[in-house]
Amino acid sequence: MSMMKLLYIFCLGVAGSYLSINFIGSVSFYAIVFSTIVIVLLNHYSVRLPNHVLFSGGVVFPPIIFISFGFEAVILLTILVALLSSLYKHSLKNQLKQLAFNSIAGLAFGFLYILLGGKIGYISLDDAIVFFVVKFFYLCIIGNFFSAFHTPHQTNKSVFHYFPIIKEAGFVFIFTSIFSYRLAVELIHSGMLSFVFVSAIFIFISILGYYLSFLYNQLRRSYLTSLESLTFLIESNGKMEKGHSRSVGRVARQIAGMLHLPKNEIDHIHMAALLHDIGKMELNKMKLYKNGAKTKKEIDITEEHVIYSEKFAREITRSEKVAKYVLYHHERWDGNGFPHRLKGEEIPLGARIIAAANEIDNLFQDPLIKDAPKEFIKMAYKQLDPSIVKLVIDFDMLSKLKKDLSVIESMDKQERKPDLKRFNQSLEDIRLLNNLTIEWIAHYDGELKDSNGFEITLPESEKVIRYAKASINKNKVIRDYIQNPDTEETYDLFCVPNESESILIFFNISDLLLYEQEQDKMIRFIYSDVIYAVTQGKLILTDEEEINSYLMTPILKQCPIRNSKDIPISRKIIEELAEELNIPNKMKFNLLLCTSEITTNVLKHATDGVMEVYLEENKLRILVRDNGEGIELSELPKSVLLTGYSSKASLGHGFSLVLKLVDTLLLCTGSSGTTIVLEQDLENVNSFTNNEKKKNEGEKYGAK
Repeated sequence: MSMMKLLYIFCLGVAGSYLSINFIGSVSFYAIVFSTIVIVLLNHYSVRLPNHVLFSGGVVFPPIIFISFGFEAVILLTILVALLSSLYKHSLKNQLKQLAFNSIAGLAFGFLYILLGGKIGYISLDDAIVFFVVKFFYLCIIGNFFSAFHTPHQTNKSVFHYFPIIKEAGFVFIFTSIFSYRLAVELIHSGMLSFVFVSAIFIFISILGYYLSFLYNQLRRSYLTSLESLTFLIESNGKMEKGHSRSVGRVARQIAGMLHLPKNEIDHIHMAALLHDIGKMELNKMKLYKNGAKTKKEIDITEEHVIYSEKFAREITRSEKVAKYVLYHHERWDGNGFPHRLKGEEIPLGARIIAAANEIDNLFQDPLIKDAPKEFIKMAYKQLDPSIVKLVIDFDMLSKLKKDLSVIESMDKQERKPDLKRFNQSLEDIRLLNNLTIEWIAHYDGELKDSNGFEITLPESEKVIRYAKASINKNKVIRDYIQNPDTEETYDLFCVPNESESILIFFNISDLLLYEQEQDKMIRFIYSDVIYAVTQGKLILTDEEEINSYLMTPILKQCPIRNSKDIPISRKIIEELAEELNIPNKMKFNLLLCTSEITTNVLKHATDGVMEVYLEENKLRILVRDNGEGIELSELPKSVLLTGYSSKASLGHGFSLVLKLVDTLLLCTGSSGTTIVLEQDLENVNSFTNNEKKKNEGEKYGAK
């Protein structure tokens, strides 16, 4: 440890001791020490937000300490945190910066809180608005200082550049503010034990959030590296430039990161960059991917590779955004690109970034280029977005990227024989693929074989062989999911054609599917509560298991829904049943209208369905089930709550209409289809019918 750092620790110790002896009582000292330990602990479980700010749950505690004990206490807390943090291997410069940021933020919070009428040592419900406003500015200060001094490439940026970092932190603000307020109330009004208990709950939630974020990032990186290996494999087995897609992907990701784009957007750009030339496989088939001069017809057909690339990108990633970036990556800023001659900012930003990354890699690969920066600058306003060119030149990205990609260039110049055994070895040598989740790499040439040429047994072999043959015959990538019946693991299978054989790549996606299922359950739970509350209990979002629990009685009526002729049949069934049950005309009309809506929706958005009718005591339930794609979770609130909203799988005006006409509507939707149950309470109907009968009988008796 250097003398300067020892002096820094000594000064912190002296300042902390002075404050503790002269200004801090025993109760406040215990609260400050406890908060210090919690802050340092939570700093180790920081989560990087989509806007690249590193968030720690420790930001909750300084406002609490100030409101409870005042300025001296929050300064002592800052000193103790800095003292504990100094034990870790951080540079003295960064520690001094962090100490300054935290001190300024804590003092700014205090002055503003008092200025707006807040009191030290007291907090009530009347102070909540003031507290939330001041907490918002406190988070602004913490976030912007972090961005200004810890985010790379901040040169020549005005202070206003950093305000957008708060845009995606609304949840963080609400979460931390509510807990800060609650903890302050506990500490001031209930004492230390209650404060520690609520803090423990907050610590648990923060660490859980860190773990989920870590798991998601691991899965995301694993998918990207898997995709990287797929493109490398295709390049290795074709006549394309080996390693080009990987290089373009890395460069595009760096440019997108420098533009401070959200993480999801950076991932989309990275995926699109990896797949931007995958359509050139079709050129191999047409024998048009060649060196030297090409005819006009060959040039026109060659330019169509972006169409094939877009198609493959959509099939592989299931993302329209990725497919769009791939399609437009050869458009030019001056409007002379292809396929649609878009101009300027008409070209999506992701496509412009990939175009720049593509040209950067081409410059590195051309041995005749002596001055890469000069050539790159010439492309501004012609081929490339001038703002991206300026960004790359201002931060000297070309020289940095050339060092990063030098290993790839040397590896790509080596001769490779197109056999799987050597390819497997090359995969192990790629630094970015250390965490790759490829389960098997095999090939099919009439028989299933491993990389050593020995016969191999794979899960669902017959299905795999069928897909392998299809990829060879159609000369395109075939993708599907394969289930291992022994281990119950799920694999994402890619069949990549290579002349007379098919390369088979199995990605183990079991963990990813499990994570997605958990996320799906959590989102459905939230949506269910919100929709139930908004519709006042009339619309219940549920699952198949719960729907089956509603349908304990035998099926009363049943009708398949396969074509338009079945719609009037289903109406007739409900009409006859309504007459049997003496249902009033108005209610009967409502049930017929609702039945028409949901059965018609089956024919619109699915190929097959069924209507079933149940009667349990005084409850009439009409179930309609289809085998369509279901309603996307992101579309669900709009589909069921916005009048007239319509998407591929929603009912449009139907949901709002049905909700008005029936007592309860149960909805279960997923990738395997949608089930809707209309529930009508007949208790009032029966009592009404009985009263009418008695009235009629009375009238007849009186007439006699």
